[in-house]
Amino acid sequence: MKEVDNQTPFPHLFFDKMGPGRRFHDVVVVRGSFDLHPDRLTLAKEQTPPILADSWWDENNAELSSLREVGDVLLHKPGTDVFATGTAYSSQRQPMEHWSAGVMVIREQTVLLKHFLELTGPRTWQHSLLKGWHLSAPTSTDAVPLRYELAYGGVRLKRSRQDKKTFTLDTYQPNPSGTGYFNTNDLETHTRYPGPQIESPDHPVRSPNKSYPLTGFGPVARFWSARKQYAGTYDAAWREQFSFSKANGLAPDFPPDFDLRFYQCAPQALISPKHLAGNERMGLGGMLADSTIFSTHLPGIRIQAHILAAAASPAQLMPLNLDTVHIDLDARQIHLTWRLCLDPDFGVRTLTLDWSTFS
Repeated sequence: MKEVDNQTPFPHLFFDKMGPGRRFHDVVVVRGSFDLHPDRLTLAKEQTPPILADSWWDENNAELSSLREVGDVLLHKPGTDVFATGTAYSSQRQPMEHWSAGVMVIREQTVLLKHFLELTGPRTWQHSLLKGWHLSAPTSTDAVPLRYELAYGGVRLKRSRQDKKTFTLDTYQPNPSGTGYFNTNDLETHTRYPGPQIESPDHPVRSPNKSYPLTGFGPVARFWSARKQYAGTYDAAWREQFSFSKANGLAPDFPPDFDLRFYQCAPQALISPKHLAGNERMGLGGMLADSTIFSTHLPGIRIQAHILAAAASPAQLMPLNLDTVHIDLDARQIHLTWRLCLDPDFGVRTLTLDWSTFS
């Protein structure tokens, strides 16, 4: 029997997860919650456990919704995800038409990650004879929810060429939940429609039905194009393998070109190709009302596992990788997730988790 002795103050989850080649790995995940303070993070009084599954803002229309929470029950992340959720506020909550918001991760004097976007007050898609469909000027606001519904994207109806009365849904693959990707022929010209409030300063949104990059700070759903590109090729050979597996009571295998980067859920600019150490400096700009530029340090915590693989073998010491940094603006907390994925041949019998700090 596999036993886990958790001597850390953080909740853990231990599970089996299938990887390529139908190999079921032993995976242990530890999640720590920390209160957000300038220059330092402090251990939160209430620790939230690892998240079992993805959830969406609109559970009834998940295919057209952004993620509310992202699950931790997965095999392995090659690098570290950094993402932010909640509501961003202008400085001192002064109403503004627009402001810049962003996240930076710095180790010593080197900027590892940097992602800045433009946030605006509410604006609308509107129609005029001279401009056609265009965005209005933004009205002032002091708060913008960091949800992909407020970025460019969306879904539109596509008429069949053979039968004009038949429609299919045509989604904007980078972001099916956003606004601006619509069939203008189906819109009422006298009606105003909600426009995006989050955009890239390098690719400002000006017109509907254009190609704009995925824009946001939150987790990305696994069927959006940023992640789907790593899911592998589900061609005739894979379908044949699927049928064989089903007929023989086996789990379908991954495609040969499946890439573990599929499990990374942060926006591309906030994915560190190598795992963060956990003591990096983090800067938040234009997100917290009481600080234009907020600077803190990750807590410098190391989680490690003492593993007994066989009764006669000495215990082996293995570090867990820090693979997720979730900035929760509403709770003013940062949630850190560490993970260790072990090959089934390792033969885990018992596993003891402990922790230490470093600067």
